[in-house]
Amino acid sequence: MMLSSFGPRLILMVSSLRLRLILMFMLVVMVAVGTVALIASQATAHNLQVYNQGMNDQHIVSTLLTAYHQHESQQALQALTEQLAHSSHQRIILLDHQRRAIADSDRTLIGQVIPKTRLTGASFSTSPASSSADTSSSLSSSLYISTDLPTQPLSQGSSAF
Repeated sequence: MMLSSFGPRLILMVSSLRLRLILMFMLVVMVAVGTVALIASQATAHNLQVYNQGMNDQHIVSTLLTAYHQHESQQALQALTEQLAHSSHQRIILLDHQRRAIADSDRTLIGQVIPKTRLTGASFSTSPASSSADTSSSLSSSLYISTDLPTQPLSQGSSAF
């Protein structure tokens, strides 16, 4: 007898305005929580990528400056610059205190003075390279490294000037 009265009662509960409002509210809350979780996940992934790139750049800067301060030859600095550029997929340019290119992973600026405007106001910086349709042959960014920097990597938040 109880089973026969359960069917009409279930239909009455589903058609209840209160139940439908509660279900819709739960759906809206779940969509909002999911959206916030997705945005937070993407922001965290982006920040982690930026952090890893910064750590990689600091390693490159430290390696090149150590080699420079150990009075490595220009050929050795050029080979090291090319090796580091290949592994990091970016162009690397080592500058002396007069902003003259000592080593260039593309071998196009060696001996040339780099204008201050191109360096974006920092002793070492990354700047976007010109865009190209063939991304496999062009490097995604340029890393300018001044020999005026200390051999030890800079701590976060400190300035090179």
